Amino acid sequence: MKLIDRFVSRELLVNVAFAIAVLSLVLVVGNIFRKLLPLLVNHDVPMEYLITFIAYVLPFSLIFTIPWGLLTAILLVFGRLSADNELIALRANGVSVTRVSVPLAGIALGCTAICLWLNVQVAPAAQEKLRSTIFDLATRNPMALFGSDQVID
Repeated sequence: MKLIDRFVSRELLVNVAFAIAVLSLVLVVGNIFRKLLPLLVNHDVPMEYLITFIAYVLPFSLIFTIPWGLLTAILLVFGRLSADNELIALRANGVSVTRVSVPLAGIALGCTAICLWLNVQVAPAAQEKLRSTIFDLATRNPMALFGSDQVID
């Protein structure tokens, strides 16, 4: 593995991890504020449901945030390489952009495999567990889901 491969791989992995973390946080917090916060504030829903809700919603957010994070990382890394004229220096030394992109292909294949695994195995199981958790909450404390003075459709 050449030095440029290690450099591009390290930069991509750091940026992918940071972008996935930030985007997942935004999606999960958005789902919490939209779906669960009214239940926590207006009704007596235990905080343990918040933690389980986060655990079951996270696979769905990762399905979207892994490709978004990879795209963001690619744009950041290669944009910085271009802005610092490192791509021009590599081209002047006879290294093609395709050769510089080899670590990107490996990381993209890894992200694709993770997304496939999440879509096929993890997300359906998490959705079923989320439904059973909501059903469990509805059977234990129905007033937590259905407030007074509300019409139920």
